[in-house]
Amino acid sequence: NCTLAADIDMGQTKWKGLIYYGTFDGNGHTITGLNECFITDNHGTVKNLTLVNPEILSSGFSAGAVAGTNYGIIENCHVVGGSVVGTGSHSGGIAVYNEQNGTIRACSTSTTVTLTYEGTGIKSSGGIVGENGGTILACYTTGSITGSATSKGAISGERTIGEHIACYWSGDTEKGVGSGSADG
Repeated sequence: NCTLAADIDMGQTKWKGLIYYGTFDGNGHTITGLNECFITDNHGTVKNLTLVNPEILSSGFSAGAVAGTNYGIIENCHVVGGSVVGTGSHSGGIAVYNEQNGTIRACSTSTTVTLTYEGTGIKSSGGIVGENGGTILACYTTGSITGSATSKGAISGERTIGEHIACYWSGDTEKGVGSGSADG
């Protein structure tokens, strides 16, 4: 387990995402200038953290700011400004994938999420997640969704079996959920 004791400015420092099983408590602090996904695979809890002006560009992979794949809980995390650019098949402002047992709650983004993948099949981008199979609760986004995604949603680009509860968005994205949901 880890509790952040101060704000961090990553500057030009190269970051390698973690596979995390414990509790990371941001303790209300910020990390500025992150250039890679903070946690590659989250199996624990990440909470109370703000990422300011991340500039995340994946190299042949999907991209997310807080987590690549969320199997656990992401709570009260915010991404302010910056950009998340994925060159794989999915991109998300908070996470790329929110898996079946994953929960993302009380989170927000104002980042620009872009997908530049030109391959075949479903390509999805979302302000909170690229693909949701878990629960997204009380989240909002004011960022933009741009690029080559075939399925764009302000909250999630694609919903497999997941739920979206009490979420909202503003901006020019037409749908809250890009595909996979009868209510779009």
